[in-house]
Amino acid sequence: MISPDFNIVYAFFSMACIIAGAVPYVRDMLKGKTKPHTYSWFVWFLTTGIATIGSWYGGGGWGAVSMIVFSGIIGLNFVLSLRFGTRDITRTDTVALIVALFAIVLWIVLDDPLWSVLLATAIDIIGYIPTIRKTWFDPSSETPSAWLLSIIGDMFALLALSAYNVLTVTYLVAIIIVNIIVFLIAIMGKKTVSAT
Repeated sequence: MISPDFNIVYAFFSMACIIAGAVPYVRDMLKGKTKPHTYSWFVWFLTTGIATIGSWYGGGGWGAVSMIVFSGIIGLNFVLSLRFGTRDITRTDTVALIVALFAIVLWIVLDDPLWSVLLATAIDIIGYIPTIRKTWFDPSSETPSAWLLSIIGDMFALLALSAYNVLTVTYLVAIIIVNIIVFLIAIMGKKTVSAT
């Protein structure tokens, strides 16, 4: 009897959750209900690619494969955000984007896998600032179920990793934490709005 490779199983569940979360997000975006922040999705598109490469080189195996799917979904959301995203862009959002882009230049100059993942993670978190601010003031502009499925998908991606080290774990743990924050702001804000 052949024992199952649980890394493959976890990667499959990760990809399934990520794709399942993308469906309501894209649907709500096309309906004009969800209004993604283009700056955030642009930064995430760049950093997820960097983190995926770092995970691959760090021996992430199937966990890195699920991150490839995640990168594709983020790319799709970024492209759609150009048309369907929010026009609510503040000076703080622009500063966050400039800092993130400066850090990307720094990443290119350093040319080191460890620093690449650490900087990509820091940049990714900075990229959340516009989305967190927007969601705080307009919780209905996000689709909570998509964020929840992303959290679950990222947890499965962690389980799917073939190696656990700074290169493979840092980015996933950080985005799980920040995705939980966005999810909680969206659901708590919706409850507050509906109670008033």
